[in-house]
Amino acid sequence: RHRWTMGAKLSTTPTDVTDLSVGIMQGVFLLFTVQTVYHWGRALCSRHHGSETHDMIASSATGFSALFYLAMGQGFSKIQYTGADGVLRVGFDLRYVERFVGVALVIFNVGVLARDRRTAIAGSCGLWALSVAALYIASKTDGGMRTPFFGFSFGAFVPMICIIACFMGRLTHGSNLQTPYRFLATWILVCCFFYFGIFAFSELTALVDSETEIILYALMDVCTVSVTSWVISFCAHHVPEKLLPMEEKHMSQYPGPTGHGFHPNYKYDRV
Repeated sequence: RHRWTMGAKLSTTPTDVTDLSVGIMQGVFLLFTVQTVYHWGRALCSRHHGSETHDMIASSATGFSALFYLAMGQGFSKIQYTGADGVLRVGFDLRYVERFVGVALVIFNVGVLARDRRTAIAGSCGLWALSVAALYIASKTDGGMRTPFFGFSFGAFVPMICIIACFMGRLTHGSNLQTPYRFLATWILVCCFFYFGIFAFSELTALVDSETEIILYALMDVCTVSVTSWVISFCAHHVPEKLLPMEEKHMSQYPGPTGHGFHPNYKYDRV
């Protein structure tokens, strides 16, 4: 079928989701489903106080991802659009929703593990939503109009790097959480950076075809959501329930006893 967009003739070669792409999406769906059941079971059977919270958040992230990949595997939200080279490409609008929800829940889970303030977590999740929305709008534009939205998306990602790498996780300094958090923060940021690389090679330069693009996005979703959730679940069961050193120092700045069995020393820095 001949299609025309913005006066440019598209390729007449039939473009559709290949069997390999469908098989990859169904495999990712099964992986996320099994992991969701595992996290829920671990949350229900865990005797470690606080670890069930991380498993429940992880199950939400993998559960949403499983739902979205099930829908995409059935052809839901499938679209055909013009590539940078004028060739008709195939993709899914739902992948941007999956990317936002799944990765945002993972970032939230990492922030909870680091016991950071909710303001930093909300800021990083909001910037990620802004970045994903800009990429989605870029995918809906034609030609050179994609580049400004891509730049805007990456610009929103830069302060997110600062929040995760610098502001979140400050309470982990001097504790056994410091090394796991540094790994998780680096891992998440590198994986998010690869999302931009895949978009640039597929949508801006058309060096990657539709099938490879779908497979690469599936791989990155597994790395970002699945692998990170596994690591958080493992770390959460080996974290002491007591206050971290930086938490003790922060609470000791306030004189007088609290209602939680902790009596701060207002002269903490002088001791």
